[in-house]
Amino acid sequence: MPSQDEEGRRRARETYDAGVALRREGRHEEALAELTSALELYRGLHGTRWRQADCLHGMGLVLREAGRPEEALASFQDALSLYHQVEDTEKEQAGCLNITGITLRRLGRYEEALASYRQALELYRSQSGTGREQAMCLRNTGLALRTVGRYEEALASYRKALELYRSQGGTEREQGMCLRNTGLALHGLEKHEEALEAYRQALELYRQVEGSERDQALCLHGTGLALHAMGRHEEALASYRDALGLYHQVDGTQKDQALCLYGTGNTLRQVGRYGEACIAFQEALGLYRQVEGTQRDQASCLYNTGLALGSMERHEEALASYRDALVLYRQVEGTEKSQAECLNGIGKALHATGRYARAREAFRDAQD
Repeated sequence: MPSQDEEGRRRARETYDAGVALRREGRHEEALAELTSALELYRGLHGTRWRQADCLHGMGLVLREAGRPEEALASFQDALSLYHQVEDTEKEQAGCLNITGITLRRLGRYEEALASYRQALELYRSQSGTGREQAMCLRNTGLALRTVGRYEEALASYRKALELYRSQGGTEREQGMCLRNTGLALHGLEKHEEALEAYRQALELYRQVEGSERDQALCLHGTGLALHAMGRHEEALASYRDALGLYHQVDGTQKDQALCLYGTGNTLRQVGRYGEACIAFQEALGLYRQVEGTQRDQASCLYNTGLALGSMERHEEALASYRDALVLYRQVEGTEKSQAECLNGIGKALHATGRYARAREAFRDAQD
Protein backbone atom coordinates (compact mmCIF):
# COMPACT_ATOMS: atom_id res chain seq x y z
CA MET A 1 0.00 0.00 0.00
CA PRO A 2 1.52 3.37 -1.01
CA SER A 3 2.49 5.77 1.75
CA GLN A 4 0.72 9.12 2.22
CA ASP A 5 3.74 10.88 0.70
CA GLU A 6 3.74 8.60 -2.35
CA GLU A 7 0.01 9.11 -2.81
CA GLY A 8 0.48 12.91 -2.62
CA ARG A 9 3.21 12.82 -5.26
CA ARG A 10 1.07 10.66 -7.53
CA ARG A 11 -1.88 13.06 -7.24
CA ALA A 12 0.35 16.09 -7.85
CA ARG A 13 1.89 14.47 -10.95
CA GLU A 14 -1.48 13.47 -12.38
CA THR A 15 -2.81 16.99 -11.81
CA TYR A 16 0.27 18.49 -13.49
CA ASP A 17 -0.04 16.13 -16.47
CA ALA A 18 -3.74 17.04 -16.81
CA GLY A 19 -2.80 20.74 -16.93
CA VAL A 20 -0.19 20.12 -19.62
CA ALA A 21 -2.69 18.13 -21.70
CA LEU A 22 -5.36 20.85 -21.37
CA ARG A 23 -2.85 23.48 -22.49
CA ARG A 24 -2.12 21.46 -25.62
CA GLU A 25 -5.85 21.48 -26.36
CA GLY A 26 -5.97 25.27 -25.95
CA ARG A 27 -8.23 25.06 -22.86
CA HIS A 28 -6.32 27.76 -21.03
CA GLU A 29 -8.52 28.45 -18.01
CA GLU A 30 -8.86 24.75 -17.17
CA ALA A 31 -5.13 24.20 -17.72
CA LEU A 32 -4.28 27.09 -15.42
CA ALA A 33 -6.57 25.71 -12.70
CA GLU A 34 -4.97 22.24 -12.90
CA LEU A 35 -1.40 23.58 -12.86
CA THR A 36 -2.23 25.88 -9.93
CA SER A 37 -3.65 22.89 -8.05
CA ALA A 38 -0.55 20.83 -8.87
CA LEU A 39 1.66 23.64 -7.55
CA GLU A 40 -0.26 23.71 -4.25
CA LEU A 41 0.01 19.95 -3.93
CA TYR A 42 3.75 19.99 -4.55
CA ARG A 43 4.22 22.81 -2.02
CA GLY A 44 2.95 20.39 0.62
CA LEU A 45 5.59 17.82 -0.28
CA HIS A 46 9.24 17.84 0.76
CA GLY A 47 11.97 18.15 -1.89
CA THR A 48 9.75 19.19 -4.79
CA ARG A 49 11.19 22.59 -5.76
CA TRP A 50 12.00 21.30 -9.25
CA ARG A 51 8.40 20.16 -9.72
CA GLN A 52 7.09 23.44 -8.33
CA ALA A 53 9.24 25.31 -10.83
CA ASP A 54 7.88 23.12 -13.64
CA CYS A 55 4.32 24.05 -12.57
CA LEU A 56 5.15 27.77 -12.55
CA HIS A 57 6.82 27.49 -15.93
CA GLY A 58 3.76 25.71 -17.32
CA MET A 59 1.46 28.36 -15.82
CA GLY A 60 3.57 31.02 -17.52
CA LEU A 61 3.17 29.30 -20.89
CA VAL A 62 -0.60 29.12 -20.44
CA LEU A 63 -0.84 32.78 -19.39
CA ARG A 64 1.26 33.90 -22.36
CA GLU A 65 -0.89 31.94 -24.80
CA ALA A 66 -4.03 33.35 -23.16
CA GLY A 67 -2.84 36.92 -23.82
CA ARG A 68 -1.79 37.72 -20.24
CA PRO A 69 1.92 38.45 -20.78
CA GLU A 70 2.60 40.43 -17.59
CA GLU A 71 1.27 37.60 -15.43
CA ALA A 72 3.22 35.13 -17.55
CA LEU A 73 6.45 37.04 -16.87
CA ALA A 74 5.85 36.92 -13.12
CA SER A 75 5.27 33.18 -13.34
CA PHE A 76 8.46 32.62 -15.37
CA GLN A 77 10.46 34.68 -12.87
CA ASP A 78 9.10 32.66 -9.95
CA ALA A 79 9.98 29.44 -11.80
CA LEU A 80 13.50 30.70 -12.48
CA SER A 81 14.01 31.55 -8.81
CA LEU A 82 13.10 28.00 -7.85
CA TYR A 83 15.24 26.41 -10.56
CA HIS A 84 18.21 28.39 -9.20
CA GLN A 85 17.77 26.55 -5.89
CA VAL A 86 18.05 23.12 -7.52
CA GLU A 87 21.22 21.54 -8.89
CA ASP A 88 21.51 20.39 -12.51
CA THR A 89 18.68 22.60 -13.79
CA GLU A 90 20.78 24.71 -16.18
CA LYS A 91 18.72 23.57 -19.19
CA GLU A 92 15.47 24.40 -17.40
CA GLN A 93 16.83 27.79 -16.37
CA ALA A 94 17.87 28.49 -19.95
CA GLY A 95 14.44 27.49 -21.28
CA CYS A 96 12.81 29.79 -18.76
CA LEU A 97 15.07 32.68 -19.76
CA ASN A 98 14.42 32.11 -23.47
CA ILE A 99 10.62 32.17 -23.09
CA THR A 100 10.97 35.20 -20.81
CA GLY A 101 12.85 36.91 -23.64
CA ILE A 102 10.13 36.03 -26.16
CA THR A 103 7.47 37.46 -23.82
CA LEU A 104 9.46 40.64 -23.20
CA ARG A 105 9.99 41.13 -26.94
CA ARG A 106 6.27 40.91 -27.60
CA LEU A 107 5.73 43.52 -24.89
CA GLY A 108 8.18 45.83 -26.69
CA ARG A 109 10.79 45.56 -23.92
CA TYR A 110 13.59 44.78 -26.35
CA GLU A 111 16.69 45.49 -24.25
CA GLU A 112 15.39 43.28 -21.45
CA ALA A 113 14.56 40.59 -24.01
CA LEU A 114 18.09 40.72 -25.40
CA ALA A 115 19.57 40.40 -21.92
CA SER A 116 17.36 37.38 -21.25
CA TYR A 117 18.40 35.68 -24.51
CA ARG A 118 22.08 36.28 -23.71
CA GLN A 119 21.72 34.63 -20.31
CA ALA A 120 19.86 31.69 -21.85
CA LEU A 121 22.52 31.26 -24.53
CA GLU A 122 25.33 31.29 -21.94
CA LEU A 123 23.60 28.55 -19.95
CA TYR A 124 22.90 26.43 -23.03
CA ARG A 125 26.56 26.72 -24.06
CA SER A 126 27.54 25.16 -20.73
CA GLN A 127 25.52 22.06 -21.61
CA SER A 128 26.43 19.47 -24.25
CA GLY A 129 23.95 18.54 -26.96
CA THR A 130 22.18 21.91 -26.99
CA GLY A 131 23.06 23.09 -30.51
CA ARG A 132 19.40 23.43 -31.49
CA GLU A 133 18.57 25.40 -28.34
CA GLN A 134 21.57 27.70 -28.83
CA ALA A 135 20.44 28.33 -32.40
CA MET A 136 16.95 29.17 -31.15
CA CYS A 137 18.34 31.78 -28.74
CA LEU A 138 20.46 33.32 -31.50
CA ARG A 139 17.49 33.42 -33.86
CA ASN A 140 15.35 35.09 -31.20
CA THR A 141 18.15 37.57 -30.54
CA GLY A 142 18.15 38.40 -34.25
CA LEU A 143 14.39 39.02 -34.20
CA ALA A 144 14.70 41.52 -31.35
CA LEU A 145 17.68 43.28 -32.94
CA ARG A 146 15.91 43.56 -36.29
CA THR A 147 12.80 45.00 -34.65
CA VAL A 148 14.83 47.87 -33.17
CA GLY A 149 16.64 48.51 -36.46
CA ARG A 150 20.01 46.98 -35.50
CA TYR A 151 20.17 45.11 -38.79
CA GLU A 152 23.88 44.31 -38.97
CA GLU A 153 23.84 42.76 -35.49
CA ALA A 154 20.66 40.87 -36.40
CA LEU A 155 22.37 39.45 -39.49
CA ALA A 156 25.31 38.25 -37.40
CA SER A 157 22.90 36.45 -35.04
CA TYR A 158 20.99 34.83 -37.90
CA ARG A 159 24.25 33.61 -39.48
CA LYS A 160 25.38 31.97 -36.23
CA ALA A 161 21.95 30.42 -35.73
CA LEU A 162 21.89 29.10 -39.30
CA GLU A 163 25.32 27.52 -38.90
CA LEU A 164 24.16 25.70 -35.77
CA TYR A 165 20.89 24.56 -37.34
CA ARG A 166 22.81 23.17 -40.32
CA SER A 167 24.72 20.92 -37.91
CA GLN A 168 21.41 19.46 -36.67
CA GLY A 169 19.29 17.02 -38.63
CA GLY A 170 15.69 17.78 -39.52
CA THR A 171 15.96 21.55 -39.12
CA GLU A 172 14.89 22.64 -42.62
CA ARG A 173 12.04 24.75 -41.20
CA GLU A 174 14.32 26.48 -38.70
CA GLN A 175 16.96 27.10 -41.38
CA GLY A 176 14.22 28.58 -43.55
CA MET A 177 13.18 30.89 -40.71
CA CYS A 178 16.75 32.13 -40.31
CA LEU A 179 17.09 32.79 -44.03
CA ARG A 180 13.72 34.52 -44.32
CA ASN A 181 14.55 36.80 -41.41
CA THR A 182 17.96 37.39 -42.97
CA GLY A 183 16.07 38.61 -46.03
CA LEU A 184 14.01 40.99 -43.92
CA ALA A 185 17.13 42.43 -42.26
CA LEU A 186 18.86 42.86 -45.63
CA HIS A 187 15.73 44.57 -46.96
CA GLY A 188 15.98 46.98 -44.01
CA LEU A 189 19.55 47.74 -45.12
CA GLU A 190 18.31 48.19 -48.72
CA LYS A 191 20.52 45.28 -49.87
CA HIS A 192 17.80 43.99 -52.15
CA GLU A 193 19.83 41.59 -54.30
CA GLU A 194 21.13 39.80 -51.19
CA ALA A 195 17.65 39.83 -49.66
CA LEU A 196 16.25 38.24 -52.82
CA GLU A 197 18.79 35.41 -52.61
CA ALA A 198 18.03 34.82 -48.90
CA TYR A 199 14.27 34.59 -49.61
CA ARG A 200 14.87 32.16 -52.46
CA GLN A 201 17.07 29.90 -50.33
CA ALA A 202 14.45 30.00 -47.56
CA LEU A 203 11.72 29.08 -50.04
CA GLU A 204 13.66 26.05 -51.27
CA LEU A 205 14.03 24.81 -47.69
CA TYR A 206 10.38 25.38 -46.82
CA ARG A 207 9.31 23.41 -49.89
CA GLN A 208 10.90 20.38 -48.22
CA VAL A 209 8.69 20.81 -45.16
CA GLU A 210 5.12 19.54 -45.06
CA GLY A 211 2.51 22.09 -43.96
CA SER A 212 4.72 25.10 -44.61
CA GLU A 213 2.44 26.89 -47.10
CA ARG A 214 2.24 30.05 -44.98
CA ASP A 215 6.03 30.16 -44.61
CA GLN A 216 6.44 29.69 -48.35
CA ALA A 217 3.97 32.51 -48.95
CA LEU A 218 5.90 34.80 -46.60
CA CYS A 219 9.06 34.12 -48.61
CA LEU A 220 7.27 34.88 -51.87
CA HIS A 221 5.87 38.08 -50.39
CA GLY A 222 9.37 39.10 -49.29
CA THR A 223 10.62 38.25 -52.79
CA GLY A 224 7.95 40.55 -54.20
CA LEU A 225 9.05 43.40 -51.94
CA ALA A 226 12.69 42.98 -52.99
CA LEU A 227 11.81 42.82 -56.70
CA HIS A 228 9.61 45.92 -56.38
CA ALA A 229 12.46 47.82 -54.71
CA MET A 230 14.74 46.80 -57.60
CA GLY A 231 12.25 48.05 -60.19
CA ARG A 232 11.44 44.54 -61.45
CA HIS A 233 7.72 45.18 -61.25
CA GLU A 234 6.28 42.38 -63.39
CA GLU A 235 8.31 39.80 -61.47
CA ALA A 236 7.16 41.37 -58.21
CA LEU A 237 3.51 41.10 -59.27
CA ALA A 238 4.01 37.42 -60.17
CA SER A 239 5.59 36.77 -56.77
CA TYR A 240 2.71 38.46 -54.95
CA ARG A 241 0.23 36.36 -56.98
CA ASP A 242 2.03 33.16 -56.02
CA ALA A 243 2.11 34.22 -52.37
CA LEU A 244 -1.60 35.02 -52.40
CA GLY A 245 -2.40 31.63 -53.92
CA LEU A 246 -0.61 29.91 -51.03
CA TYR A 247 -2.21 32.12 -48.38
CA HIS A 248 -5.63 31.09 -49.71
CA GLN A 249 -4.77 27.51 -48.72
CA VAL A 250 -4.21 28.47 -45.06
CA ASP A 251 -6.93 29.45 -42.59
CA GLY A 252 -6.57 32.64 -40.58
CA THR A 253 -4.30 34.45 -43.04
CA GLN A 254 -6.58 37.41 -43.79
CA LYS A 255 -3.98 39.90 -42.58
CA ASP A 256 -1.23 38.22 -44.62
CA GLN A 257 -3.46 38.22 -47.70
CA ALA A 258 -4.27 41.89 -47.16
CA LEU A 259 -0.59 42.80 -46.89
CA CYS A 260 0.10 40.91 -50.13
CA LEU A 261 -2.72 42.72 -51.94
CA TYR A 262 -1.47 46.03 -50.55
CA GLY A 263 1.98 45.30 -52.01
CA THR A 264 0.31 44.38 -55.30
CA GLY A 265 -1.54 47.68 -55.29
CA ASN A 266 1.64 49.66 -54.65
CA THR A 267 3.43 47.95 -57.54
CA LEU A 268 0.48 48.44 -59.90
CA ARG A 269 0.28 52.12 -58.98
CA GLN A 270 4.02 52.47 -59.53
CA VAL A 271 3.68 51.27 -63.15
CA GLY A 272 0.61 53.40 -63.88
CA ARG A 273 -2.01 50.65 -63.74
CA TYR A 274 -4.20 52.77 -61.48
CA GLY A 275 -7.53 51.03 -61.97
CA GLU A 276 -6.06 47.64 -61.06
CA ALA A 277 -4.26 49.25 -58.12
CA CYS A 278 -7.58 50.57 -56.77
CA ILE A 279 -9.07 47.07 -56.97
CA ALA A 280 -6.09 45.58 -55.07
CA PHE A 281 -6.26 48.26 -52.36
CA GLN A 282 -10.02 47.76 -51.95
CA GLU A 283 -9.61 43.99 -51.65
CA ALA A 284 -6.90 44.54 -49.06
CA LEU A 285 -9.17 46.94 -47.18
CA GLY A 286 -11.99 44.38 -47.09
CA LEU A 287 -9.66 41.81 -45.55
CA TYR A 288 -8.19 44.23 -43.01
CA ARG A 289 -11.72 45.07 -41.86
CA GLN A 290 -12.05 41.43 -40.76
CA VAL A 291 -9.07 41.81 -38.41
CA GLU A 292 -9.17 43.79 -35.16
CA GLY A 293 -6.65 46.54 -34.54
CA THR A 294 -5.89 47.26 -38.21
CA GLN A 295 -7.09 50.87 -38.38
CA ARG A 296 -3.67 52.08 -39.52
CA ASP A 297 -3.55 49.45 -42.29
CA GLN A 298 -7.10 50.26 -43.39
CA ALA A 299 -6.22 53.96 -43.50
CA SER A 300 -3.14 53.23 -45.61
CA CYS A 301 -5.27 51.32 -48.12
CA LEU A 302 -7.71 54.23 -48.34
CA TYR A 303 -4.95 56.82 -48.69
CA ASN A 304 -3.28 54.87 -51.50
CA THR A 305 -6.66 54.37 -53.16
CA GLY A 306 -6.95 58.16 -53.10
CA LEU A 307 -3.56 58.53 -54.78
CA ALA A 308 -4.53 56.10 -57.54
CA LEU A 309 -7.92 57.76 -58.07
CA GLY A 310 -6.28 61.18 -58.21
CA SER A 311 -3.89 59.93 -60.89
CA MET A 312 -6.98 58.99 -62.94
CA GLU A 313 -8.46 62.47 -62.25
CA ARG A 314 -11.33 60.91 -60.30
CA HIS A 315 -11.01 63.66 -57.75
CA GLU A 316 -14.37 63.36 -55.96
CA GLU A 317 -13.74 59.68 -55.24
CA ALA A 318 -10.17 60.47 -54.21
CA LEU A 319 -11.49 63.13 -51.82
CA ALA A 320 -13.81 60.59 -50.16
CA SER A 321 -10.93 58.10 -49.78
CA TYR A 322 -8.62 60.66 -48.19
CA ARG A 323 -11.36 61.74 -45.77
CA ASP A 324 -12.09 58.14 -44.76
CA ALA A 325 -8.36 57.53 -44.28
CA LEU A 326 -8.06 60.63 -42.10
CA VAL A 327 -10.89 59.46 -39.83
CA LEU A 328 -9.09 56.17 -39.26
CA TYR A 329 -5.63 57.70 -38.75
CA ARG A 330 -7.09 59.97 -36.07
CA GLN A 331 -7.95 56.83 -34.08
CA VAL A 332 -4.29 55.75 -34.01
CA GLU A 333 -1.57 57.37 -31.90
CA GLY A 334 1.61 58.53 -33.60
CA THR A 335 0.06 59.02 -37.05
CA GLU A 336 0.40 62.81 -37.27
CA LYS A 337 2.54 62.61 -40.41
CA SER A 338 0.04 60.32 -42.13
CA GLN A 339 -2.82 62.64 -41.12
CA ALA A 340 -0.94 65.56 -42.68
CA GLU A 341 -0.49 63.55 -45.90
CA CYS A 342 -4.24 62.88 -45.98
CA LEU A 343 -4.96 66.59 -45.50
CA ASN A 344 -2.57 67.43 -48.34
CA GLY A 345 -4.40 64.89 -50.51
CA ILE A 346 -7.72 66.47 -49.55
CA GLY A 347 -6.32 69.88 -50.43
CA LYS A 348 -5.14 68.69 -53.86
CA ALA A 349 -8.50 67.06 -54.62
CA LEU A 350 -10.39 70.19 -53.58
CA HIS A 351 -8.08 72.38 -55.65
CA ALA A 352 -8.52 70.12 -58.68
CA THR A 353 -12.32 70.53 -58.40
CA GLY A 354 -12.15 74.32 -58.08
CA ARG A 355 -12.85 74.62 -54.35
CA TYR A 356 -9.83 76.80 -53.71
CA ALA A 357 -10.75 78.33 -50.32
CA ARG A 358 -11.42 74.91 -48.80
CA ALA A 359 -8.26 73.57 -50.41
CA ARG A 360 -6.21 76.32 -48.74
CA GLU A 361 -7.84 75.45 -45.41
CA ALA A 362 -6.87 71.78 -45.82
CA PHE A 363 -3.29 72.74 -46.71
CA ARG A 364 -3.12 74.96 -43.58
CA ASP A 365 -4.41 72.12 -41.41
CA ALA A 366 -1.72 69.86 -42.87
CA GLN A 367 0.96 72.36 -41.85
CA ASP A 368 -0.41 72.48 -38.30
